[in-house]
Amino acid sequence: MGKCSRVLCLALFAMIAAQRTDAQNFVRVHLTIEQYSAAGGVERLNSFPVTCVFGLNEWSIESSFLQNAREFYFCDGTNVFRQVQLHNTNAVDSPNPPRLEIVSSPKDPQIMVTPGRNPAGNRGVNLPWLAFCSASYLSSGEVLPLPGDEVRHFVQNFGYKAEISQFKDRLGLPKRIEFRADSETLKKNSHHPLVFRSPDRPEAGNRKAIDQLESDGMVKAIYAVSLVTNFHGLSIPLEFTYTEFSERNPNTRVLERVATGRVSEIAEANPPQPLLRDGERFQISDGRSRHKANFRKRVAALPSRFKPR
Repeated sequence: MGKCSRVLCLALFAMIAAQRTDAQNFVRVHLTIEQYSAAGGVERLNSFPVTCVFGLNEWSIESSFLQNAREFYFCDGTNVFRQVQLHNTNAVDSPNPPRLEIVSSPKDPQIMVTPGRNPAGNRGVNLPWLAFCSASYLSSGEVLPLPGDEVRHFVQNFGYKAEISQFKDRLGLPKRIEFRADSETLKKNSHHPLVFRSPDRPEAGNRKAIDQLESDGMVKAIYAVSLVTNFHGLSIPLEFTYTEFSERNPNTRVLERVATGRVSEIAEANPPQPLLRDGERFQISDGRSRHKANFRKRVAALPSRFKPR
């Protein structure tokens, strides 16, 4: 092989290696989210820090949305894992920020596992997930629940049609999303597997007929990126706003609340770390196994070291 051919082969190999490395890059962002209430005038409620590490399919989020705990989320591309660490047991009961109710203190750390790539949690994880970790979920065409509330507790959050505009790069994070009330979408998703159900909680998805909260077509919420940067060829939001409205009269909306996110640091990162680690004990709450017909299949899919004995 001649010198030119060797140089050409080495250059081609370097290009392929660079593409592979580039495709596997992860990004870490630190941001602060501030929340405002617009009922009776704009009032600042609280602010909290969030750290996200994300690629195309895997991501992790650390959020201090709760006043007495930190929440850790990890997605491996198939399931979402959540762990809560208490740090202020004397926190007063307040909705802004909310306080985690402590029933008991388990001996081993508790991890909740839910199917899919949407955390469907509170605003502290839903908003950063939407901004930085939702690209592959949005591309799948799955229903996008309203991110403003504790998603899995209210089936009405699954009753909106999302009009999505995404950045035109290989990641495809959302640039703008409008959530419009849609009765057909609500009916179709009234028994969505992510919704918690309880016999004494009719609003939690166990009714045959679910009341729609707004008129069809009303814009309930808008997510919009106001500042973006190009980070190694990826469009990464630096500032975003999430705005929610309520319906005073048919087709008349009023501002209800606003949340803003501002990134203070952005950097390349190692892949996000799983919450389940070898050599440690955990209590697992498996939300994937609520359907008896699929229980065996879902347990079989667990890594051998995490299977029940």
